Amino acid sequence: MSIAHRNYRTRDDLKQQMIAKGGNIVWVIMFLLMWSVSPLWAKLLDPISTEEPDQSQFPRATHPFVPTISVDTSKPVPTNKFWNNFFLSDIGSPVHVHPYVVTTLMQSPYGLAISHSFSPDEKGMDTSPARQEELTGRVEFYYNVISTDMGFTAVEFDTLPSREIVTHDTFGCQLRIGTIGQGITFPIIRGMAYVTAIYEGTTPIIYTNAAFTKVNNQTTGTISGTKFVIHNSLNQIWVLYVLTPNDLTFTISNNQLIASEPYHGILRIAKLPNDKQSDAEIIYDSHYDSYPTGGELSLKMGMLSKTKATYSFNWNKVGKSTLLHFTFPHHQDIISSKSGLTSLKLWSTTKGEMVAYIGNKWNLNEDDLTSIKWLPPRKPSKSDQIIKQLETDINSMDVTANTVKGENYFGGKGVAKIALLCLLADHFELPDLLDTCLSKVKEGISPYVNGENINSLRYDTTYKGVIGHGGLHCDNPDIFCPGVDFGNSYYNDHHYHWGYFVHAAAIIAHLDPTWIEPNKDWVETLIRDVANPSSIDKYFPVFRSFDWFSGHSWSQGLFASADGKDQESTSEEINFHYGLMLWGIATSNTNLKQMGNIMYAVSKRSIQRYFLMKSGNDIHPAEFVKNKVTGIFFENKVHYTTWFGYNPEFIHGIQMLPYLPVTEEVREYQFVKEEWDTILSKRIDKILPVDEAWKSILYLNYASIEPSISWNCKKLLLLKF
Repeated sequence: MSIAHRNYRTRDDLKQQMIAKGGNIVWVIMFLLMWSVSPLWAKLLDPISTEEPDQSQFPRATHPFVPTISVDTSKPVPTNKFWNNFFLSDIGSPVHVHPYVVTTLMQSPYGLAISHSFSPDEKGMDTSPARQEELTGRVEFYYNVISTDMGFTAVEFDTLPSREIVTHDTFGCQLRIGTIGQGITFPIIRGMAYVTAIYEGTTPIIYTNAAFTKVNNQTTGTISGTKFVIHNSLNQIWVLYVLTPNDLTFTISNNQLIASEPYHGILRIAKLPNDKQSDAEIIYDSHYDSYPTGGELSLKMGMLSKTKATYSFNWNKVGKSTLLHFTFPHHQDIISSKSGLTSLKLWSTTKGEMVAYIGNKWNLNEDDLTSIKWLPPRKPSKSDQIIKQLETDINSMDVTANTVKGENYFGGKGVAKIALLCLLADHFELPDLLDTCLSKVKEGISPYVNGENINSLRYDTTYKGVIGHGGLHCDNPDIFCPGVDFGNSYYNDHHYHWGYFVHAAAIIAHLDPTWIEPNKDWVETLIRDVANPSSIDKYFPVFRSFDWFSGHSWSQGLFASADGKDQESTSEEINFHYGLMLWGIATSNTNLKQMGNIMYAVSKRSIQRYFLMKSGNDIHPAEFVKNKVTGIFFENKVHYTTWFGYNPEFIHGIQMLPYLPVTEEVREYQFVKEEWDTILSKRIDKILPVDEAWKSILYLNYASIEPSISWNCKKLLLLKF
């Protein structure tokens, strides 16, 4: 046992013991640091609370959406995870695992279909006729064609078999098709190098929608073995492994391999890349006997630095060999042991080329945690003009007009806007103005805390989460009920919506600590809904929105989508993580402060890698990179648009607001310059009067690299968001 974990009563006891034994003072200091820091490593993912949400603030409701397959709703159900299409769709919508896409087939031959046709020359790209002129030399969207390249089913599945989510965790789920004793279980885990099928007394069929051209160089008849190299008419090569010592015998029948008898055991299949196929096959051969069943996340702050942290994936696996698993590009940049990276590469759908990694645990190092807190690191110039405008804005602020909204999204934005003004009043040491501002922001947030707002909050006892009640039941047949408040009742955009309230609450708590105690539970219930770090908390799923493998959040909740989950506004995601960090600072909660900072660092890296496209970006097709921002980023498609229109000011502006003290860290100088020079400078004078409010956010963004030009521009407007 480490000396840092022995039962010394105090740190002074430890120090005296070390010195008495002649210990070098440097080692004494190191051990004292371990004493103080080591317990923190374990606590970062401790539950925020295990208490039931307050019924007076969050009355109970049951959700109208019924899962299409069996899911255990007695426990929290993740609503924004990549595998949700399994229980959201009754037509078999794809699940984008990366590098493979899998689909439960709703018609014969049933089972699980597998697709991988995602290399750059296989992607579809297009531009709608209405945007051809605007996007000359660019493309509006690209996508991946999903087909049944390969699949697993069983002879016994002569009708549609039952389906069930058996278990799930941070990194995936276990899907059973069929029944216990006569079915197939599939561990569906992010980054899995092989698709694994655990057969339980059923007769395997391997199939394709194309045709098998040869299997182990044989074209017809029966074939036996524990490894099968399968060529199909799509010019693909797949390798099938049998994880039992006895041979399995198949009959080759055009587009099917049919086993000779029921099987109790494991089959695994993997696709060879288009190049270096012999090397790839050797790598697959060396690791096929170990398969992942899930994983455990851990977070750890750097022992000697406040700007360094490590997040780790400790993979749960079955089998003796070291696990082979695929990494995304942002993993490859920061994984601690590069020696585990192999020459085996497969393309993902929308996140570039994945590289297979050998290792049962990944340690990913973020060495640039932010030190920014409440205000930007650069002090403002033009203070006299700012103060004059600040006084006008606060004194004339109509709280009702800004915060009483039918949507929690817009209400939260209004509250956060007033809170930011309060920060400036505090910075410029204007106590009377600060008192006025605090009074107004508390007035604005109070109806939400007390459940008196229009779309008041409920605790959903079905999926376990906080939702606005407005989308649960609609009396007006002309309203798409699930779409109320941007789908909040169906778990859309919670990190956006609650992020504004959390950020505003952090500012109020910072400026008036007496506000914390009576409001803490309400704020932290919203945090738990989005970013509950622990399964010990039985009232919320773990990290509803944040996908630790992808490195960012997903916005889409209980809606099936053929293109998978999506995210549109990266800046509003940043607002949640930053607000979480600030809430931790304001309430002296080190766990939340550091968790928010790590989530911010992880998402910043992924946003810069995948969403904000500088020249030379190697993730997306070159014709799409010219758009500079992705627009709506799906798992299978990237579309240069928004959910509310395709004007460039919308597409770029939604990736900027709310503009925060940390925004300049996310939107780096070179990116902002390229975006302005190639897109925004050509658009800003064409913005229609009805949309002129967007000009202010575009100029605010440009001010990060050209403050004097933006300040002096006569068309700079007051921020209306």
